[in-house]
Amino acid sequence: MRSSDGLYHLGDLNIRLKQPGDTAWKSFSTAVARKTVRAIKAGGAVLAAADLTETFATGMPLQVQRYWEVKITSWYYDLCCIIRQSRRLK
Repeated sequence: MRSSDGLYHLGDLNIRLKQPGDTAWKSFSTAVARKTVRAIKAGGAVLAAADLTETFATGMPLQVQRYWEVKITSWYYDLCCIIRQSRRLK
């Protein structure tokens, strides 16, 4: 667990977005302020999953879900973080 806001850990995300018609980019980060994430059911190759949407500042136009998966190849194990956009930009 973070000792304070603003510290980064494995899995924290920084996202910059600019919607059509906007002139400025908007920045969102999971490291700015700690908030509880909503766990998503994991299974199979998915080790852990969470909905990170509430960890971003107000106005985040996306629902962001993080999935930690193990992908096995013939030579190694690969731990992947997959980000899925679950809601369209408005």
